[in-house]
This record gives sequence, structure tokens and C-alpha cells, in this order.
Amino acid sequence: MRRRREEMEILIRDLQRQEETMMRKAIVGSIAYYRPAPRWERVKWYVVVLWRALKGEDPYPDNDWA
Repeated sequence: MRRRREEMEILIRDLQRQEETMMRKAIVGSIAYYRPAPRWERVKWYVVVLWRALKGEDPYPDNDWA
């Protein structure tokens, strides 16, 4: 009886640990998803748009509404 109880406690602890790690990964993933792009990414995007405009191309080729 005591051994079965210890096994159940170990299982519960393992499940709680798994749940904590899954929650931690979900929180970190959501922060990474919603975080704005780093400054060099924005600068690179502006340089590309400016370069396309100077060459006479469509600066926003990916936008369907433009």
C-alpha cells in the first residue's frame, strides 16, 4: 500500500514537472512571436524598400492591396 502511494506521488510529480515545462515553453514562444523585429531587421527592410524605389521597381511587391 505504501509503495503504491509512493509510485503515485512520483507520477504526480513527473506530470507537474512536465506541465511546468510545457507552460514555460508556451510563454517563451508567445513572447518570441509577439516581440517586434530587432532593429537591424527593420533597418534591412527600409534599405531594401529604398533600393527598390530607387531602381524604379515596386517597393512593396508582397502587398496585394498596394
